[in-house]
Amino acid sequence: ATLPCTVTFTRQSPMEMDDDNFRYSLKAAKDCVADWLVPGLAPGRADGDKRINWHYKQEKGHPFKLMIEINQVTP
Repeated sequence: ATLPCTVTFTRQSPMEMDDDNFRYSLKAAKDCVADWLVPGLAPGRADGDKRINWHYKQEKGHPFKLMIEINQVTP
Protein backbone atom coordinates (compact mmCIF):
# COMPACT_ATOMS: atom_id res chain seq x y z
CA ALA A 1 0.00 0.00 0.00
CA THR A 2 1.08 3.55 -0.60
CA LEU A 3 1.06 6.24 2.06
CA PRO A 4 -0.89 8.22 3.06
CA CYS A 5 -3.65 5.71 3.74
CA THR A 6 -6.59 4.86 5.95
CA VAL A 7 -6.66 1.54 7.77
CA THR A 8 -10.04 0.32 9.01
CA PHE A 9 -10.37 -2.58 11.43
CA THR A 10 -13.84 -4.12 11.53
CA ARG A 11 -14.43 -6.68 14.27
CA GLN A 12 -17.39 -9.02 13.82
CA SER A 13 -18.60 -11.02 16.81
CA PRO A 14 -21.84 -11.93 18.60
CA MET A 15 -21.21 -9.26 21.27
CA GLU A 16 -19.61 -5.82 21.07
CA MET A 17 -16.71 -4.79 23.29
CA ASP A 18 -16.43 -1.44 25.04
CA ASP A 19 -14.28 1.03 23.13
CA ASP A 20 -11.21 0.88 25.41
CA ASN A 21 -10.96 -2.91 25.39
CA PHE A 22 -11.77 -3.06 21.69
CA ARG A 23 -8.86 -0.81 20.70
CA TYR A 24 -6.50 -2.51 23.16
CA SER A 25 -7.39 -5.93 21.71
CA LEU A 26 -6.27 -4.73 18.25
CA LYS A 27 -2.87 -3.37 19.34
CA ALA A 28 -0.90 -6.37 17.98
CA ALA A 29 -2.78 -6.26 14.66
CA LYS A 30 -2.25 -2.50 14.42
CA ASP A 31 1.49 -2.90 15.04
CA CYS A 32 1.76 -5.62 12.37
CA VAL A 33 -0.08 -3.55 9.76
CA ALA A 34 1.95 -0.44 10.61
CA ASP A 35 5.25 -2.37 10.43
CA TRP A 36 4.24 -3.62 6.98
CA LEU A 37 3.30 -0.11 5.81
CA VAL A 38 6.35 1.62 7.30
CA PRO A 39 9.22 -0.90 7.36
CA GLY A 40 12.54 -0.33 9.06
CA LEU A 41 11.42 1.21 12.35
CA ALA A 42 11.71 -0.39 15.76
CA PRO A 43 8.81 -2.79 16.52
CA GLY A 44 5.72 -0.92 17.70
CA ARG A 45 6.88 2.50 16.46
CA ALA A 46 5.37 2.65 12.98
CA ASP A 47 1.77 2.97 14.21
CA GLY A 48 2.51 6.59 15.17
CA ASP A 49 3.18 7.59 11.55
CA LYS A 50 0.96 10.60 10.79
CA ARG A 51 0.38 9.35 7.23
CA ILE A 52 -1.76 6.49 8.55
CA ASN A 53 -5.31 7.19 9.72
CA TRP A 54 -6.73 4.46 11.96
CA HIS A 55 -10.47 3.66 12.13
CA TYR A 56 -12.28 1.06 14.23
CA LYS A 57 -15.72 -0.48 13.71
CA GLN A 58 -17.71 -3.30 15.27
CA GLU A 59 -20.48 -5.40 13.78
CA LYS A 60 -22.64 -8.06 15.36
CA GLY A 61 -22.38 -11.39 13.60
CA HIS A 62 -21.14 -14.92 13.69
CA PRO A 63 -18.52 -16.30 13.30
CA PHE A 64 -15.95 -14.05 14.90
CA LYS A 65 -13.68 -12.36 12.35
CA LEU A 66 -11.47 -9.33 11.92
CA MET A 67 -11.48 -7.50 8.59
CA ILE A 68 -8.66 -5.11 7.72
CA GLU A 69 -9.19 -2.61 4.91
CA ILE A 70 -6.40 -0.37 3.64
CA ASN A 71 -7.27 2.51 1.32
CA GLN A 72 -4.87 4.96 -0.20
CA VAL A 73 -5.68 8.61 0.46
CA THR A 74 -5.25 10.94 -2.48
CA PRO A 75 -3.25 13.97 -1.34
